[in-house]
Amino acid sequence: MQEALLQRDITAVASSRRRQAYDAKLRTYNAVLVALACSQIVLMIVLLEASYRTSCEENHFQLANKENYTTPSRHCASSEHFTAWLDGNTVTRFCAAIGGVSVLGIFFLYRYYALKWSAHYTLTLRPKDPSPPPLESLPPFWRCPVFLRPFVMELIVLIIQPFPMLPRAFIEILSLLMFSKLYLIFRAVRDFSNAYSVREVLRREGSLPSVSWRLALKAVYAQNPSIFLGTVCLTSLFVCSFAIHVTDRDDILEFQNYFSCVWFVVTTMTTVGYGDFIPKSALGRAIAAIACVTGIVLLALVVTLATDCPTRKFTHQPAKRPSAPHSCACCCL
Repeated sequence: MQEALLQRDITAVASSRRRQAYDAKLRTYNAVLVALACSQIVLMIVLLEASYRTSCEENHFQLANKENYTTPSRHCASSEHFTAWLDGNTVTRFCAAIGGVSVLGIFFLYRYYALKWSAHYTLTLRPKDPSPPPLESLPPFWRCPVFLRPFVMELIVLIIQPFPMLPRAFIEILSLLMFSKLYLIFRAVRDFSNAYSVREVLRREGSLPSVSWRLALKAVYAQNPSIFLGTVCLTSLFVCSFAIHVTDRDDILEFQNYFSCVWFVVTTMTTVGYGDFIPKSALGRAIAAIACVTGIVLLALVVTLATDCPTRKFTHQPAKRPSAPHSCACCCL
C-alpha cells in the first residue's frame, strides 16, 4: 500500500515538472508572438505616418508653385494606388518587412499549437490510454478540432497586412485591422496567470472542467484590478485615437494632430462630448461609436473598483487579537 502511494506521488511530481517545462516553453512562444505583433504595428504606424507626411509635402510644394495643383481628396479612386503618396520602393520595403514578420509569427504560432497539443497528449490523454502508442507516432494537432479552430482564426489575424498595389483606402483599412493582433497580449496574460498555471490542480481538486479565457482574465482582474483596467484603458485610447487620426485627418484639420484625436476620444469615452470637432467619414463615426461603448463599460468597471476598494481593504485587513483585560491596583480600588 505504501509503495503504491509512493509511486503515485512520484508520478504526480514528474507530471508536474513536465507541465512546468511545457508551460515555460509556451510562455516563451507567447512572448515572441507578442513582440512580433508589436513590431508589425510599429511598422504599420511608420508607414501610414510617412505616407501622409510625404503627400502633405507634395501638396504644399505644388501649391507654392501653383502648377498642376490638385486638391487632395479623402478617398482615392480605384485606379489610384498608394504609391502616389509615397515612393513605390519604400512602400514595397515596408510591406515586405511586415510580411516577413508575419511569416515568423505564423512559424511560432504553429510551434505554439504543436507544443500545446503535445503537452495535452502527453499529460492528459496518454496516461488514460492502457496501451498508448509511441510519441513518435503522435498525429498532427490539426486533426483535433479543439486546436484546429483557434489556430485557423489566429492564422487569419496574423495574415492581415497592407499590400503595396492597393488603393489608399484599402491600405488604411487593412492597416487599422492589424490592431486585432493585440489579442496576443490577452493570451499571454492568460498563460502567465496563476489560475492557468495551476489548471490541472483546479481541474482535479476543484472539479473544474477547464480554465477558459474568461476565468483566467477574471483571476487576473481580481488580483490586479488597477493595473488591468489601466492597461485596457490606455490601449483603447491609443487604438481609437490613431484610428480617428488616420480616417479623418484629410477632412478635418484638427485631426491632423494626434493629440487632438486623443482629446476627442477622451471626451467621447467619458461621454462628455463637447462637440468642438466630430468625424465626418462613416468609418470615423463607427470608431467613435466603438470608443463611446468601450468608455461606458470601462467607466462602469472603474466605478465598481472605486466602490469596492474600501471593502477589499477591510476584508484583507488582519483581525486584531483581543487585548487582555487591563488590571492594576488603581482599577481595583
